[in-house]
Amino acid sequence: MSDMWRVAVLSKSAIVPSTALILAAFRRHGHEPLLLEILRGVIALRDGEELVSFAGIAAEEFRAERCIVIPRVGSFLPELGLALLGALERRGAVTPNTSGAIRCARNKRA
Repeated sequence: MSDMWRVAVLSKSAIVPSTALILAAFRRHGHEPLLLEILRGVIALRDGEELVSFAGIAAEEFRAERCIVIPRVGSFLPELGLALLGALERRGAVTPNTSGAIRCARNKRA
């Protein structure tokens, strides 16, 4: 198993223009980015353990602990996107913008 880090983009869809540009840029630089679509994400509890998966692929399968997640959480279901990002963070994923930081930046009344 390689020690390479995986790049993932958490977004509504690959057809969102900004997401498409990010995915294309990673591919141009030789990466194989993983698209984590917000509507295909599931958070479940089993025996008190939080499990997260996207389109049936568990976070463990794409090694969330060796994954850098670029969040593209816009106005489309922001709470679901932030919950999924937080679950990935708790599984060990690294992100330049944490779910807490995004939530705080969105709260203009804080």
